[in-house]
Amino acid sequence: MRGVQQNIFLSVITIVLFLLTIISFAPSVFATEAAQEVFFSSLQTTGGTGKAGEEFFELFNPNTEEIDLTGWRVRYTNGTGGNNKTLASFDESLLSQTHILFVSTSYKTSHESELASIDHKLFLYNGGLADTGGYIYLEKPTVSEPTTYELVDRLGWGNASLDDELLAEKPSNGNSLKRCVDEQQLYVNRNDDSIDFVLISEPLHLQVGPYCDGMDPNDEESEEPGISCEGLIINEIVPNPAGSDSGKEFVELYNPTAEVISLAGCTLQTSANTKVYAFEDIALQPNSYIAFYDSDTGLTLTNASGGSVWLISAKNVEIQAITYPADLGDDISWSLFDGEWATTYAVTVAKKNILQEELPCPAGQERNPETNRCRNITSDENELKPCDEGQERNPATNRCRSVLGTSTTLKACSPGQVRNPETNRCRKVSSNNGFTPCKPGQERNPETNRCRKVATVSGSGPIPGVQDVKAGSTKETENSPKNSSQNWWIIGGVLATVLLYGLYEWRHDIENTIKKIKN
Repeated sequence: MRGVQQNIFLSVITIVLFLLTIISFAPSVFATEAAQEVFFSSLQTTGGTGKAGEEFFELFNPNTEEIDLTGWRVRYTNGTGGNNKTLASFDESLLSQTHILFVSTSYKTSHESELASIDHKLFLYNGGLADTGGYIYLEKPTVSEPTTYELVDRLGWGNASLDDELLAEKPSNGNSLKRCVDEQQLYVNRNDDSIDFVLISEPLHLQVGPYCDGMDPNDEESEEPGISCEGLIINEIVPNPAGSDSGKEFVELYNPTAEVISLAGCTLQTSANTKVYAFEDIALQPNSYIAFYDSDTGLTLTNASGGSVWLISAKNVEIQAITYPADLGDDISWSLFDGEWATTYAVTVAKKNILQEELPCPAGQERNPETNRCRNITSDENELKPCDEGQERNPATNRCRSVLGTSTTLKACSPGQVRNPETNRCRKVSSNNGFTPCKPGQERNPETNRCRKVATVSGSGPIPGVQDVKAGSTKETENSPKNSSQNWWIIGGVLATVLLYGLYEWRHDIENTIKKIKN
């Protein structure tokens, strides 16, 4: 009995060793799972700028046996499940450990010589894959109902949003998606397109893909892949520059960390349309800024209705989403200040943001701190034009005025003029001290400086009845005998008139008084 048991044990050991020998000599492209179905191994949605429609996708049979694909199909939908259409149908088998390549008619036309070197049958389809995002499905008929299909494999990419499944990156700008391999160069199928597929710039038709992250045996240290662009922030958005917007709208990114951050594979998108801009391999230094203009990205920033900007990682993970308000004025920036977004009149391209709440004053003006209005900038005294020679600046009016220096030599007055001591100007002077000469028969009274008649009789002293007359006067003096007589007659007339008026007014009283005296 013990001999029988030993024989059985030896037989089991022999079988195990035989199986291990077979596995060790198996082809290197065997899949990691022995009994899995056919799956997608490669995809391209566009050839890049000017090469839309240059598409291909690839299938691989990881099994050790040939798979009959009769009745199978490849179906496509866009990112939301719409535009459902069949891309290809099968009526043949796929050998074990082999690929099958489907190319669009546009791709075949542009890569005729390249495809001619491939010793493999090609299958054509009409194209129509969306660059921004979508799904392709590999389906086979159900056994019980041949008119219905069951899912074999599905590949999703870009911004597809049919469910919460992790998706592969968007293969834009002529890049393609390729399923990666492990350390033994076996295709990896973890049912997670975000890590099972990587972007490559050159297609690997009918070949195994690159190593998955952390699985390259040549790497001394393998680290878990992180989110690309992680740490970057959107820092400034200018949707409405003054004048024409074209070429002047921009979105600014900022690296606030102490590490260099690579932008490779990350994308930028706005709410204006579905267009996506993929960054080049740019290394943004710590505490550095970089602005991307609409003329470079092709992205539009709507103004009247406001809009949103998204920063998306290379693994299609949304890093940041910023919404800016509607109807921003000319050259008003939507900027980040200490974690809070606000409008500012200071547009700072690739620089630290400046909060300026008022519109800058025009050139030559400044803002009045009292009225908060713009005013002309006045020059200080040192900037005034110098006064001419013989002038000085009036401190009260800040204007130039004439000044008479003590050392100034005055010009002599003309003959017949004297200098007025009050005005320092020349004036005319008469030869007789300004008096008009007396008429013939008159002389100037030395006491009054007036003209008077000269007596014709001998003797000394003034003639009675003669009065001095002022030079140039033709009127007789008031004390002449003739004038005195006239004055007395006037006075007598006035007194007589008053007396007669009084007698008239008091006539009855006088009459009564006389009667009383008589009685």
